Amino acid sequence: MDSEPRSRQAQLFKRLKHSEPQRQRDQYHTISLALLYLSLITAILNTGCAAMDRAIHHLPSDEELASLRNSKSQRDRTDPKPQLSSTSTPPSPESAPTLFPSDVMAKLEVTMNNGDPADIYYPNVKQPTAQTLRFPIALLLQGLNVDKAHYSRYAQQVARYGFIVVIPNHRTSIRGRDELFAQVGQVPDTLELARTLTADRTSPLFNHIDPTKLVLLGHSHGGMMGLDAVRGACDVPFCIGEYSLPDELKAAVFFGTSLWENGEYLSIDNTSIPVALIAGDRDSLIAIEETRQTYAHIISPPRALITLAGVNHYGLTNINNPPGSPSEVNPPQVDQTASIDAIARWSGLFLRAHTWDDPRARNAIYRFTPKPIPPIPSRQRSIVNSTHPSSQGLNQSTRRVS
Repeated sequence: MDSEPRSRQAQLFKRLKHSEPQRQRDQYHTISLALLYLSLITAILNTGCAAMDRAIHHLPSDEELASLRNSKSQRDRTDPKPQLSSTSTPPSPESAPTLFPSDVMAKLEVTMNNGDPADIYYPNVKQPTAQTLRFPIALLLQGLNVDKAHYSRYAQQVARYGFIVVIPNHRTSIRGRDELFAQVGQVPDTLELARTLTADRTSPLFNHIDPTKLVLLGHSHGGMMGLDAVRGACDVPFCIGEYSLPDELKAAVFFGTSLWENGEYLSIDNTSIPVALIAGDRDSLIAIEETRQTYAHIISPPRALITLAGVNHYGLTNINNPPGSPSEVNPPQVDQTASIDAIARWSGLFLRAHTWDDPRARNAIYRFTPKPIPPIPSRQRSIVNSTHPSSQGLNQSTRRVS
């Protein structure tokens, strides 16, 4: 346990439950209700009870009904409601889009404007100038003390679906220790990097990045930061300075994560940003039930939950239990490469469906018939159970970092 007083540790990790956007929405609803009551009183005074009755019981005309039916039909065709999926295998390749071949994947090492070293994986395709493809940027937020190098295969596989994947090593001093610790502020930093690289004629990514489209990937603690970014939250120590939800953020996929505070799961107002959560049923650091509860608190569709049998907390890293990271006690029951590729396929398909507007990717995600997995035995476990030093001394009024 650290020598730092418990009260300071608890204060460091205390979350602000009500963000400024939430307070603004509450004020808006209060004003709206006041205006509604005022209009009702005016109707009674001006036109009497009969007019009021007609206003309350107004029936739409045939033209209005037809318009409503057409609008609903159009929404159903273009934005089907995602299903909750449980499966041990991703959709078959026959139902998925054609990927960029692995032999055209390239890697670029850069230093971001905030000083973070970052690895970038991208499709290095030669194209006529008139047909240059501009790829969305994908920020991968790392798990606690998981080096960027351990995500190389996963990043390359996701990039094959038509994304430029950026993995920074973001170091932060937490209670006197230098940790690899993802933060919400990496989102605007990555957008700045995207604009810089695509405008730089000396960069291999010149004119190949679409800086108007950003997607998020995240693992464990990085997934928590991604969910905070989606809901527009900025709380110390998970976010320093100011943050507002960028218009460029189009979709997000997170693996092995959850979001709670003070023993309660947080409501995730994703403002219709598509969000997918992927979980392994062998995860001992963030139990699959925690991910399911987090999924249930995502307010707006599209959303998806995918569970993978035999996969543990490090199902998307090159090796199980990367050095320095919180220890996973459950060994995986599937080959590590197969696990990475399955998570990457789900991630790539979901992101492609919502950024490239690819009907084959959308169909693979939302029309896929899942294979059931066996029920998971209930486990009695503390809400703070990581043995990593960074979680020692935290009480149950804080969020676990893993």
